[in-house]
Amino acid sequence: MAAIAQSEDGVVNPTDLVESLRLRAQSSLQGPLNSLLAAGLVTRISGIGDRVYYRREASAAWAFALELLTRALREEAQLDQRPTADH
Repeated sequence: MAAIAQSEDGVVNPTDLVESLRLRAQSSLQGPLNSLLAAGLVTRISGIGDRVYYRREASAAWAFALELLTRALREEAQLDQRPTADH
């Protein structure tokens, strides 16, 4: 969700998302994309070549997704800075 929220124009392609997120298969995005569709957070766009795209719809949920990402990255950075038993 954060990857879609970070998209400059709000239009994403599943294949591009798989590459940017370093996932093994596009099928790992099908469930989350379907959930976002059902929630009305994205709309499927057809007719751009033979690729499928999704357009982000206006919602406070996108800002919340970015907030969660920021918090998770901050926590991860704090954990990385803790001394280990070896040092």
